[in-house]
Amino acid sequence: MSAALASVLRAGKPTAAYALAQRAAMALRLLALQPEIGLVILDLALPDTHGFDLLVYLREQHPQLPAMVVSASESVEDIRRAFAAGARAYVVKSSPPAAMLKA
Repeated sequence: MSAALASVLRAGKPTAAYALAQRAAMALRLLALQPEIGLVILDLALPDTHGFDLLVYLREQHPQLPAMVVSASESVEDIRRAFAAGARAYVVKSSPPAAMLKA
């Protein structure tokens, strides 16, 4: 989750707790250490794996944990693929901050 996304969350949901992971490996470590996490906000562009691969893994290992994809891609194929892999929401990074909070 980027600093910009964290800023949107702080502004729109000031009491929300969140953890920042720049890599898939760190996100998985955080999920193991903090099982109370209730939402994953996933960027498809990760330095250590493709976001779709992580999304599929999350659906297999944590089927009840909702995942929202946040991506620069506006490709209909990417959006369909994200939902097919288990995303509950897809927000394009160029969307207004309110769209992210609504998703």
